[in-house]
Amino acid sequence: MGRTAPLSGRAGLHDCRGGQRLSGARLSGAKPVAGTAVVCNACRGHGYRGGHDCRGERDAMTVEIGFALLTGVFVAALAFGAVLSPLLFTDPGRTGTGVLLAAAGSAAGVAFVWRVVRVLRRFTGRRAG
Repeated sequence: MGRTAPLSGRAGLHDCRGGQRLSGARLSGAKPVAGTAVVCNACRGHGYRGGHDCRGERDAMTVEIGFALLTGVFVAALAFGAVLSPLLFTDPGRTGTGVLLAAAGSAAGVAFVWRVVRVLRRFTGRRAG
């Protein structure tokens, strides 16, 4: 990937995956990566090799999880309403209503899980490729 800039806007600072903030004075054994990044030994131990932004990746994943959950709830509500729509036009009785509610709940759960998994798999596929 491209050049890595310091996360805080000040030279010599880097946030590693472990959440440590290290200054240039305390970076024993740090080496510049891709021209601008400082990668500490702790970051190398976590698998950070430079060329990307640890905090940026975490933020992107957080946004993607929120998007997946929000759209999952929306798709689940649509599925629930679609399965219950016969109740608007007919009166299936007490047993039929119970069956429709159970089917609607099941369809909503499946739709929610399907959407969340689909969004997160597409996101991890974009990151890997």
